[in-house]
Amino acid sequence: MNTLHFCRDGILRRTITTRLPEVTDDYRFETRLIPVQAWEASTDPDVFLKSLHDGIVFEDGLTVGEVFENLAPWAETMRGVACMDFPAFLEEMRSTHDNPMQDVDKITISFDAEISAVPRYEREGPIFEDRKMNLGTAAFTGRISLDQGWNMTARVKEEYRAEYDGAESVSLSFCPLSEWKHLPICIDKAGNLRDETANKRASVHLGTEQPLTAADHKNVKLTASPEGVVFGHDIVIDAPEPTFFHALIRGFLWDVGFHYSPVHRDETRDSIMASVDEINAMESLEELDAPKGNAYEIDGEDRAEIALMGKLVAKASEMGLAVSKPKPQGDDA
Repeated sequence: MNTLHFCRDGILRRTITTRLPEVTDDYRFETRLIPVQAWEASTDPDVFLKSLHDGIVFEDGLTVGEVFENLAPWAETMRGVACMDFPAFLEEMRSTHDNPMQDVDKITISFDAEISAVPRYEREGPIFEDRKMNLGTAAFTGRISLDQGWNMTARVKEEYRAEYDGAESVSLSFCPLSEWKHLPICIDKAGNLRDETANKRASVHLGTEQPLTAADHKNVKLTASPEGVVFGHDIVIDAPEPTFFHALIRGFLWDVGFHYSPVHRDETRDSIMASVDEINAMESLEELDAPKGNAYEIDGEDRAEIALMGKLVAKASEMGLAVSKPKPQGDDA
């Protein structure tokens, strides 16, 4: 299988392995790292997209900024592949920040899997009542699901953890790339499997308080709340081979580009901060529960999505293509 190598000189390379031309008894092979741009120009103009499911390797010491430089030649392609305004983030990364981040040690991309009970709730009445969510009563399903994927983590330096109430990681969702482009990024070889059936809330859905994994097994580590309530069994596992799409794009770039562009990210941050200021300015908690004329106001993002749907429906009609509504899916579907 070919692998993509993210290199510190900013050039993305792909492996090619051939047998040595000399006739030998031990079938010796030779592997070279070929710049993907050269591969495209010489033999296969589509090799970049064909590499989406290739394994990836990070050169030791690779930084976040260098990851973006490796992908810079395909900035426009990455708009669609990574669901983000990649050129805008690339420009932001290349800018200079007055105060580069000092309290984070590195960025890690790690594999996590969770075994959990499939939930079900029996509910009467609307899902929202008096501005509160009405989930209903937990009910039995007897079914178990497995969720898995790659995720990024910003590791806080030990000497700064007290400033984060002891937290070992921190969110960078609203930090400009220029502030943390210098941080090294690596892929964890060890993954984590969490058995969430150890959570007592799963017992109603499964009909038993016995978790799938044994609490006293030597490979199991109990995960508990600060109050000592166990909510999971953690097991260290070997992570699968990291691939370009699943590990880097879904596990890292989708997080960086969650708000699509730096502009939308900053607008969301400002909106959240304004809401926090508004709540802090309230004289009493009773005001939070006070009924409002319209509890679910349409905001700018809602209006943009409504306009987009109208445009899509109109174009489908123009092309003679039917637009339909999804059919409801039953619990046993």
